[in-house]
Amino acid sequence: MWKSAERKSSEMWMLSVVLIMEHENSMAEADLTPPPPPSLKSSSSNDGDWTCEECGNINFARRTACHRCNKGKAISIAAAKKRKLGTEIGKA
Repeated sequence: MWKSAERKSSEMWMLSVVLIMEHENSMAEADLTPPPPPSLKSSSSNDGDWTCEECGNINFARRTACHRCNKGKAISIAAAKKRKLGTEIGKA
């Protein structure tokens, strides 16, 4: 009877060792997968946020100069026309 119980215990131990090794191998493979490529526009950026031409920093729309290098915001022709199309509140 003892041999049978000892054998079962030994088999259970070996099975747990194999399972742990398989888990470690799968974790090592998961660590080797490369991260996805970065997107050009951050998912947390909002409309109007802009990228500095000098240093590449993404700035909030309210900034008129880069937060990192202090270079002024470049205004494109399309952005200038877009500003003229709107009307102010209270003015018809």
